[in-house]
Amino acid sequence: MASSTDKNPHESIDNTLEELDRVGWRHSYWSSKGQSNPAVPETLTYKLVADLCVITEIRIKPFQASFQPGSPIYSARSVLFRMGHSLGDDFVWTYTSEEFPMDQESNLQSFKLPEPVLCIGGILQIELRGRVQTQQSDGLFYICVAHVQVVGRPLSPFGIEILEPLKSLC
Repeated sequence: MASSTDKNPHESIDNTLEELDRVGWRHSYWSSKGQSNPAVPETLTYKLVADLCVITEIRIKPFQASFQPGSPIYSARSVLFRMGHSLGDDFVWTYTSEEFPMDQESNLQSFKLPEPVLCIGGILQIELRGRVQTQQSDGLFYICVAHVQVVGRPLSPFGIEILEPLKSLC
């Protein structure tokens, strides 16, 4: 799930799961909607392959629009990561990382967590902060991501069920 998407389904979050820069004849990337304020953040939220896993690193490749004049790179200024589980329509975050600066380059950038993180519930959210690049056609700021990888290990093939905490009766 993405906080915004410019042209769905052509620029959807699903494209970030592809390792190739192109799928068929089309560029493969997610794009935010344009904003006049470069401080507006975006989030990409993923359901991991396991409900219980240890994460050590997240890799992100910003998208470079080689089909636009000057081949601009639509990266964020920085990123942070949240891990947790869903509870109904909400998320409960059990871990929030420090903020990591992002290079304004179109390569797979590695963000190593200070120590392995136990993700209970299998939800990862990437918050992209600070827009750098405007699009020439409309003058708005965008963030675009070509690819995301999560490095870690599933701990159990079994699903887990998160229950709400019991309310005290006393």
